[in-house]
Amino acid sequence: MTRIFREELEERSRRLVAGARALVAGELSLDEVADLVRDAHTIKGSAGLLGLDTIAQAGAALERLWRQVSEGDTPSTATLVSMEATAGRLLSAFD
Repeated sequence: MTRIFREELEERSRRLVAGARALVAGELSLDEVADLVRDAHTIKGSAGLLGLDTIAQAGAALERLWRQVSEGDTPSTATLVSMEATAGRLLSAFD
């Protein structure tokens, strides 16, 4: 199960990083934002089920931020950098 989770984490984290970059560039649709909310939510839930609390907390933080974006809140540059960095850290969580 950990192998499957790792593959899922890598895929979803890459999308979250790309999403943060697209948001900065102003190239992100509302449908894509909804997908990113789901990606973060899935990371949070799957990590929680596996007892990977640090990863679950990072997923929860990203989910909150992407939900704010979906509701029309424009995050600050610092928040965007944090979103990208958090998603990037998820990519290396198992290394």
